[in-house]
Amino acid sequence: FIIGKYKENFATVDKQERYKWQAVAWYKQHWDLDATDFAQMVTVAFEKADNLLASGMYYAYKMLTEFANADPEKVREIFRTLYDESIPFADRYDTFRGECDSYIKQLKAQTGKDYNHYQDLHALSVYLFFEYPEKYFIYKSTMYTKMRERIGFVEEKSNEKSIVRKYENHARMCELILEEIHDDT
Repeated sequence: FIIGKYKENFATVDKQERYKWQAVAWYKQHWDLDATDFAQMVTVAFEKADNLLASGMYYAYKMLTEFANADPEKVREIFRTLYDESIPFADRYDTFRGECDSYIKQLKAQTGKDYNHYQDLHALSVYLFFEYPEKYFIYKSTMYTKMRERIGFVEEKSNEKSIVRKYENHARMCELILEEIHDDT
């Protein structure tokens, strides 16, 4: 039923969602982990991400570029780690978030103001999707929950209370949906 509705409305969905693939293509043309001016490269590579990294009160793109300008080598290092598939995802997530938390603490020490870096599971899923679009899916908690409930997807439970478990279940659900789509001639 859901795939049928998707196919019926594909022209509309495609029109609304095509920008994501255009943003990935832009990123692929501009991303260079070894760029001399890393901060500028980050700014340009993600500038087409639009509402994926910036909307309402969500400033993941702004804070990422600010961090890259303040400490480009640290940001290069955390992206190198994030994109290293030999490291478990939970460790990559914790490293990325930990370095961003440290940056925010430095900002607070300098200014006395509270900040948020917005580098959450959604933002990291966008970065991973841009780098590996054939493997990763963009994670949005609300959309995941609605889809999970709608199709009766059962999450794998774990003793691990990590937020990463949510993404892993989301990815598993997306893979199952993708299999159904591939089977639909």
